Amino acid sequence: MSRQQSLVSIVVPTHDSAEYLRQCLDSIIGQTYRSIQIICVDDGSTDETVQILDAYAKADSRFSYVTQENRGAGVARNRGLDRATGDYLLFFDSDDWMADDLVQCAVSRAEECEADIVVFPIVEAFGTSALLRAASWLILEDKFPQDVFSWRDNPDWIFRALQNYPWNKLLKMSLVRENDLRYQEIFLTEDLMFMAPALVCAQRICFLRQHVVYHRVGISTNVMSFKDAHPLDFYTAFRELKSWLEKSGYFDELRVAYTNWAINACKYNLDTLNGFETFSMVYEKIRNEIIDELGLDSLQADEYQSPECLELLRTMRDGTSPAEYLMGLFRTIDVDCMRLQFVDSHMHYQAERLSSRIEELSGEVERLCDEAKVRKEDLTSARREAEELRRSTSFRLGNTMLRPLTRLRGLQGAWRRHEGRA
Repeated sequence: MSRQQSLVSIVVPTHDSAEYLRQCLDSIIGQTYRSIQIICVDDGSTDETVQILDAYAKADSRFSYVTQENRGAGVARNRGLDRATGDYLLFFDSDDWMADDLVQCAVSRAEECEADIVVFPIVEAFGTSALLRAASWLILEDKFPQDVFSWRDNPDWIFRALQNYPWNKLLKMSLVRENDLRYQEIFLTEDLMFMAPALVCAQRICFLRQHVVYHRVGISTNVMSFKDAHPLDFYTAFRELKSWLEKSGYFDELRVAYTNWAINACKYNLDTLNGFETFSMVYEKIRNEIIDELGLDSLQADEYQSPECLELLRTMRDGTSPAEYLMGLFRTIDVDCMRLQFVDSHMHYQAERLSSRIEELSGEVERLCDEAKVRKEDLTSARREAEELRRSTSFRLGNTMLRPLTRLRGLQGAWRRHEGRA
């Protein structure tokens, strides 16, 4: 009798997701691993999202959904978590999709390693285009080369190497329940206070090497497109994480990891805001309050993992204004654009050379193929002529004339041998 499969709960928050939702849900329902529980939580959609969810719920008994007013992905994920009954837990975004063997591979890896968390590599998909790229710089596997590891194997890199994305990790449900892991009920960076403590509490973490998650970027439905409405959510999240690390007794050992990840969040949120007024407010908030409150300048120079983040700290401490910072950023971008243009021109030149060479080789291959065809035809013709000659009347006549002569020579030889004995 085969062992019963572990149940995997998959929680998908949705908000105005109709354009991409079917692709996401089809990829989940089509999993080769059948023992799954699919829970969708709609966060106040105004498009056809709820109608799509209703149709899927009627078609598949493993599928259920609930609705709520627009309160953010954190609240939605918590509601899904409350309904989850699986042995494993996977959160997924409604504009992404997964390979059909994601759950099978992840569960197999989790059971093989007895892992609390399995981390997957990421493939980025650009909007509605067919362009894909493996985002190998997002998950730094080289920082944890062991087959099974925990944060203690490389404390300084646990957050930056594994990130706080919830949609590229399979978690053991017991890890979540025993540590009362919940999402922060804010609109952005809501996943930090769920995933960072999970990475710290996990005793056994492993990687899944296959590319099984396709994460869509560059679309208007993505929550990152309304960052200006919630510009300080990242600060709320990192302040709460610091408090949790201190109360749990982990902060001293994870100070470098936390500080680097918090500075990275400051820079990322600054650089991705849209309006100058909001940008200026956040910039001044970081310079005048956040750096001191979170202790972002408390490390030695060689403990900072990103030169760009260290430069941001120095720039703010030097009294650089928001406008001056942006001008410096624009100059850097301009130089980068010039480099990209040069690289593009060089690649175009190389592409033209390769194209020309390919044409030459194609012509040579075609000529050789034609020559081989002619030689094959000549060989076939020669074989045909030889066969016809062998079967011809003259060939058979020649054999008839040679047989008596051969017989006569045989008799002569026998007579000579007889005379010799006499």
